[in-house]
Amino acid sequence: MITVEEVLFSINQQFAPSKRIVRVDLADSLNMFLAEDLLLPEKQSAYNHSNYATYETTLKRGTLLRAYELGILHKLDIDQVNVYKAIETCIQPVYTHLYPIKPIISPIIKSLIKDFNGVNTAMEPMLIMESPDVDLQIKSLIDRYDILMITGYDHHQLVPKFEQFGINFTINKIQQTPGEKTIIGFDEHKVVLFLPEEQTGALVCAEIYGRAAILKALGKSFQPIKATSASHYENTTSYTHFSIGRYSIFDKDVIVNFQQKVGEIILTDFASANCYVRILPNSTIVKGSQVEIIPFIGN
Repeated sequence: MITVEEVLFSINQQFAPSKRIVRVDLADSLNMFLAEDLLLPEKQSAYNHSNYATYETTLKRGTLLRAYELGILHKLDIDQVNVYKAIETCIQPVYTHLYPIKPIISPIIKSLIKDFNGVNTAMEPMLIMESPDVDLQIKSLIDRYDILMITGYDHHQLVPKFEQFGINFTINKIQQTPGEKTIIGFDEHKVVLFLPEEQTGALVCAEIYGRAAILKALGKSFQPIKATSASHYENTTSYTHFSIGRYSIFDKDVIVNFQQKVGEIILTDFASANCYVRILPNSTIVKGSQVEIIPFIGN
């Protein structure tokens, strides 16, 4: 069994998405990242100055192309730009006849991560485990997407099918609750996450490990936030606990209240929460002590 720190380290070390550069029309580059330095001449008005002057500004590589930047480029009659190809992320629900209940967590996870700049997020139709075309469907998923998050029941049976297409699963169970039964595999430029069957565990792992993979693909780091606890919590197990809570900011101090029982979290509890709280194994949190929080992606 692997620890939370080891999972995050593995994602950072084993997932190396290719920085593909594509040339696109200016209108299609909104919320993508510039893949070149652009030297932009700006002409000053002759009516305001005795000498007609030309100034130069640089839009640096890696700049997020918002509406403002596109407006500048449009004014200069630039029709196309080089951008980093969007990271392709897929949420894939899986269905098996052994479990007649279809997974409902996939659209929730898609809605969580769909607003990352430079990332395209899709949810594919249900993958039927017993389908005769399942191998072709899996190969298509691996070919098209950089990050795959699999949800459903008994979907770990698909691991050998992914392995035959080059995915090496190095993480099988994580020393945490909820979300212990998570399986993660890599090839050189892909990552596949089999999220746990329980809904709250799937949400935790999508928000933490899915987010870590997306941020790695975008060249950014994943960092928890330090907060002061307003709750008491005792973790007597060897597992990391992820509770949910609500943080507030008072005079630059982050204060968090959180639930006491991670095993009793249900989806409706998330409506009044805005972060996860990480409680280390064999530790006691008292009011006033420091804890790590991970704000929900939407926050």
